Formats: sequence, structure tokens, C-alpha cells
Amino acid sequence: MSDEQWVLRSATLEENRTRTAGAGSRGGPHWNTRIAAGAKRLIARCPLLIAGMHHASILRSAQDAGLCFPSVPSLPFRHIAIEGPIGVGKTSLVNLLAKQFRGTKVLEDVENPFIDEFYKDKRGAAFRTQLFFLLARHDQQRAIAQRDLFTELILAGYTFAKDKIFAYLTLDDSELMIYNRLYELLSETVPKPDLVIYLQGNLDTLLRRIKKRGRGYEKAISPQYLQELIDAYSHYFYRYDETPLLVVNTNEIDFVHNEQHFDQLVEQIRNAQKGTQYYVPLGS
Repeated sequence: MSDEQWVLRSATLEENRTRTAGAGSRGGPHWNTRIAAGAKRLIARCPLLIAGMHHASILRSAQDAGLCFPSVPSLPFRHIAIEGPIGVGKTSLVNLLAKQFRGTKVLEDVENPFIDEFYKDKRGAAFRTQLFFLLARHDQQRAIAQRDLFTELILAGYTFAKDKIFAYLTLDDSELMIYNRLYELLSETVPKPDLVIYLQGNLDTLLRRIKKRGRGYEKAISPQYLQELIDAYSHYFYRYDETPLLVVNTNEIDFVHNEQHFDQLVEQIRNAQKGTQYYVPLGS
């Protein structure tokens, strides 16, 4: 039995103990709402018991079981793209938002056959690596355009412009000339997101997170290259005005393991407006 199922079962028993005889009998009109109330009381009374579980996860399991829990308020956007340098937490945030708001994830394919050669600085590997990523990202972005954005929340772990940021760091002038012609041709058919979330992190933060997740192909990433990437992202988003932009400094927060940090970030996302907003949390 999962944690969510245990909570729901306990909530039902809790409500059975408190309901009066002859009122709200099983299957009656008030049964589901009474169970919902019992679950809420259980959550309030047993915070340690459900440590690490998001309340939204419990409520979602209850809704799947046909109980009348209030729904989690939706986000005012249907297509959100999350950006930032390597190790800043893009995929983690996509996963968390998709879980809470039942969104469809669009994560880039990191299985690039040339990536190992690129990190080993082999001749010509940068151009091959970048073209492979460009075409793969274009295919994914075109697939987004075919989805029903009126009823579906799309959560992408990158923007199409990401490819150009990396290209200008790794390609020489002759390679960039060819790359730019192809990029401009492909970018015309790529849909723009309703909101871009730019996650920032300093070098120490990114190095720590990269080491913690332990991806083999990232072991060869040098601090110098990572700092250049941080600077390139800052330069790109300094004048960015194509969509609403939320800039989040992640140095002092851990939205993956700290539920309060995640909830606070969700509120910032929900309240994002036109133009650029900045969120610099103090952490805890």
C-alpha cells in the first residue's frame, strides 16, 4: 500500500469514528466530502507521518478514487519552458510541476552519440554534437505545436534558443555560419512558450549539484566551461523580451527536497506577468 493510499484509508476510518448514526451513511451525498475532511484533519495531525509527501499528491490520489477533494489551483499558462545552465535543476522542476499540475513533460534527449567526444575535446565533435542537438530539439518543439494547448499543460525543460547559446560557446566562425543558416530556418516553425523560467545558480552551486547527481558524461565538464555557460545564459536573458520571463536565483533554495521552497516558487510562477520578474529567495 502506498503512502497516499494509507492516508486515504486512515482518513476514511477517521471519518467513520466521528460521523453520527443515521447521517451521511456510506454512499450518501455527504460521504465523499466527509472523507475529504477526515483526510485533511489527518494531514494536519500527522505531519511527521507524511513527511516528504506533497499534499497535492494526496489530494490527487483521492480525486482518482472519486473523492470530492478541492482541485489544486491550475497555472495561468499552458506552455512553460524552464531554462538555465547545466546542473541548475531544470529537469527536477519540470518533474515536480508536472506531478502537481498533471502536465505533459518535454525533456530533451541527452542521448547524443557525439557527446562523449565533445567533452573529450575531439576535433570536429562540437559541430556534430550541436547539429544533432539542434535537429532533435526541433523535432520535439514541433511536436509541441501539434498538442492541444487549450486543455493540456506543457512543461518543457529547455527553450529552442538554448541550442544557439551552446553553439556560440563551442563552434568556430565557419561552423557558426552554417549553423546559423540552419537555425534560422528551423526556428520559424517553433512555438513560443507562454512563460520562460530562467533558473540561475553560481559556479559552486552548479558544481555541487552536478557532482551529486553523478552523470558519467558530465564528469569531464570543467569549471571554466561551466562559468562560461553561466555567463552566456546571463548575457542572453539580459535583453530577453520574447515572452514573459521569471528569473529565479536558486543558490539559497532547494525546491526538490524542501516542500515550502517549492510551494513558494509555485506562487511566483502563478503570479508571473508580462515582462521580466525576479525572484531572489533568502532560503531557510
